[in-house]
Amino acid sequence: MFANILLSWPCNARCPFCIGKSLNSQLNQNNLSLFPLKNIDNFLQILIDKGITEISLTWTTTDPLLYQYQTELVAYVRTRIPQAKISLHTNGRLLLQQKDIASLYDRISLSLPSFDEITYHHMMWVPGVLDVQTIIQQINVPIKISCIVTWDTTNELPFFIQHCKALGIKRLTLRMLSHDMTNRETYIDPQKLWWKYLRMFANNPVYDFDWLEVTLRNFQNSQISCINLYSSWLISNNYLLDQA
Repeated sequence: MFANILLSWPCNARCPFCIGKSLNSQLNQNNLSLFPLKNIDNFLQILIDKGITEISLTWTTTDPLLYQYQTELVAYVRTRIPQAKISLHTNGRLLLQQKDIASLYDRISLSLPSFDEITYHHMMWVPGVLDVQTIIQQINVPIKISCIVTWDTTNELPFFIQHCKALGIKRLTLRMLSHDMTNRETYIDPQKLWWKYLRMFANNPVYDFDWLEVTLRNFQNSQISCINLYSSWLISNNYLLDQA
């Protein structure tokens, strides 16, 4: 079981598949300049009572690196839950400008749709491609890459996966869009690639590809317990954010 602290509005990317666009507008309130966050004490008390220590700073409609009080929030969470493992979920566009702040986290999940500039622009609606190699070299925090898989990116997957491995990435998640019910093997077939099956995580298969751990995630099929603190104040225990 884990927990999400959700941030909202505005963003430095304009992803057309942004999950926040499907949420009730009352759940998305601009909290990027707010500290303490609404209902944070009740939220943390729930985590303490349930023994939850895995906490993610993530988003519905923005990127967490735009939050003005990351340092204060991380320190406050660690004061209340000293054993907390805090992860940052980000599009990474500000990582190199915030290296000191990034080092405060235990893990970073980097949302990256492509290494190709044209595809990246099509998926993010902003120019440029992340310099992942420099990010890895300059930020001494374990980095996982999380990649949205759609028909637009299917043809690039072999190169994308090989490049992640070449960069020294140890964990990669290939995730389908929230309501995409396409069979995973339609996009990528692990058996044809001779990937070694390792285990199931939250009802999602995990494979080994020459020491690169690859998870194929389908949100609709995922079975996992989660506590969410929305930017409005609402606390929910639904893993799918649009079912709050």
